[in-house]
Amino acid sequence: MARKIKYYLVAAEALPEIFIRVAEAKRMMQTGEADTVGAATKMAGISRSAFYKYKDAVQPFNDMKSEHIITFYTLLKDVSGTLSSVLGVFAASGANILTINQSIPTNGCAAVTISAETSAMEKSLEQLITTFPHWTTLSNSRSWPDKGGATMIKIAILGLGTVGTGVVKVVEANTAPIQHKLGQPLSVKTALVRKLRADPYQHLMTENFREIARDG
Repeated sequence: MARKIKYYLVAAEALPEIFIRVAEAKRMMQTGEADTVGAATKMAGISRSAFYKYKDAVQPFNDMKSEHIITFYTLLKDVSGTLSSVLGVFAASGANILTINQSIPTNGCAAVTISAETSAMEKSLEQLITTFPHWTTLSNSRSWPDKGGATMIKIAILGLGTVGTGVVKVVEANTAPIQHKLGQPLSVKTALVRKLRADPYQHLMTENFREIARDG
């Protein structure tokens, strides 16, 4: 009968040094500091045999939190201090911002992409969204497989005012070139609103943020 493998979360200070060195060698290979196993093990001060013996048994805790990384696609009004206010909301919630990319503003708006690690967040995503300044609009993009097996990018728009509606129109009008550039099909799936109303995009509306979260 095969032995059942158990996993334990152990503080680094309590581990034998060989495990720490193996983890360091793995890190150097992942970051490009070392191009080969030989170079990584030499820099870490361990043998290749020790590396291969323990490499699958040692996993830094931070590497196990990738499912907590969320990418926000945001369209911000071109008003001084807007981006700083948004980043302040992330910081206050305990989210760790990983990357920020902003386009040149056009027609009074700028597209911003923010990737954040959310495992230490003190607020729920719903609470985070509701604390954003009223002059911003935010969308959270996630991926679903379509019937053909390709990855379908479906976009949830959080807020369907003037700017949010504009995002939907831009995506719909430019679906083909966007799909060509991404190499994946995409569509606007849902729009979160405070209250359902008669609207050309009423079929996208929902008042329940959890519907969007569950779809992710």
